[in-house]
Amino acid sequence: MKEKKNYLPEIEKLKNWALDVWGFIGAKAPELKQVQEMAIGSIQRFPIANNRQILLGFRESTRDLRSIAKEALKPADFNELNLFLLGKYGLTIEKDNSRTIILIIGRGKINSEFEARFVKDYLDDTNNINEGTDTYVLLNKMLAAYEDLL
Repeated sequence: MKEKKNYLPEIEKLKNWALDVWGFIGAKAPELKQVQEMAIGSIQRFPIANNRQILLGFRESTRDLRSIAKEALKPADFNELNLFLLGKYGLTIEKDNSRTIILIIGRGKINSEFEARFVKDYLDDTNNINEGTDTYVLLNKMLAAYEDLL
């Protein structure tokens, strides 16, 4: 029987990341204080379980939060937030997957476990949008080729 994947560490990391981002937004953009309080309350009340759908929901909400932060914060505050998040989580508020995907596709193969995980996450995140496209099919083939080498 296949062992169930543990999504909880990433879910907890994204939850805490979102709480920190909202805390920062509330401190730097007082006009969003009421929105910030509602968002933090919703995040704190959200039931956490080892479930792939919950993980995908948190990933989607972080993309939305990135857009909100970019709009709400002054450039200097946005940079400060990036530095804080990079130090605490190893993730910034900006996440540009397209460059990494383009590099992997241009090379024509996946070279590491990190890249394999990155491609899996990218495919999971974009499954409903890009399934069947040339890029989606190519990345799936490269992922399968990499996993066959292991």
